[in-house]
Amino acid sequence: MDQGLATLIAASIAAFAALLTLVIQLSSQRYAELRVAHRQSLVPYTAELGEALHSVIATSRVLLKTKSEVAYNKWRAYGRKAQAELKELRPKLRYPLWGADFGIKVLTRLPDWTDHLRGEPGRADRLLERANNLRIWIDRAVRRGYLDGRPPSWLQKRMIAYYARKCQGVFKDRPEVTVIDSLEWLLVDDDDPALKAVSEEMMRLLAQPVERPRKR
Repeated sequence: MDQGLATLIAASIAAFAALLTLVIQLSSQRYAELRVAHRQSLVPYTAELGEALHSVIATSRVLLKTKSEVAYNKWRAYGRKAQAELKELRPKLRYPLWGADFGIKVLTRLPDWTDHLRGEPGRADRLLERANNLRIWIDRAVRRGYLDGRPPSWLQKRMIAYYARKCQGVFKDRPEVTVIDSLEWLLVDDDDPALKAVSEEMMRLLAQPVERPRKR
């Protein structure tokens, strides 16, 4: 190989490396800008959402324990306030929390559902348990957006939808339960393709209902 050809090859390699570095830098910069923009779209509502999510669960719990009409009216009013706050926040968070806002919609119904189930403590407790799990997964999605500037993950969106349906199922007294309780160890994030494959298998299993006999 003569001197001129070797110089040309070396220059071509250097130019290609420089171009690749520039593309990577621009892509990284663009991705960083998108993450910052996503975080900024979520930040103004984070504190309000956290408070409203906690309040709608807490007031519903207390509502079940009230004995007097005065206490009932007091906590029912608190529940309606949290309910109204969630309803107001939901359309503002639809895009920052894309795929997770259905869970917020379900929690806006929690005070009403709890009120209807005051005479059925067993179902009411199950409803609140499911609702609290739903809140936890919404919190995780919000935390992901706030800290990392990323939208809800594949698994987070599906677990939010799952617990939202569980809340609806308790209220409507659907006589079936899925195998989720035996798969809690799979509740991991899904950025890794292998974990996503495991999550897909988990969701396939969740689609298989197991009949639960109604109480007589």
